[in-house]
Amino acid sequence: MDGAYRELPAVVDAAGVLRRHSAVFGLDICVLPGLELRLYDPAPGEWLRTHQETADALRSSETARREAETARRAEAAARRAAEAENAQLREQLRQLRRQ
Repeated sequence: MDGAYRELPAVVDAAGVLRRHSAVFGLDICVLPGLELRLYDPAPGEWLRTHQETADALRSSETARREAETARRAEAAARRAAEAENAQLREQLRQLRRQ
């Protein structure tokens, strides 16, 4: 503050997490029991994602998107096949009525 370092007060919560709140970032800077450094946003009460968690979530959403696209294509192909079969059956019905 004012160009000088000022140590933030730290507390250890019930889960053994060492926390220091940063008013500048609006986040808690935390050290978990396994010495993992994490950021916690107290406003929504959520941990910020790590790089790995973000990458995993992106992969998961990409997989879901690909699965949805595959399902959409399969449904479209099934619809086209049903429409073709329907057209063929209508033509056969027309031919039978002419006889």
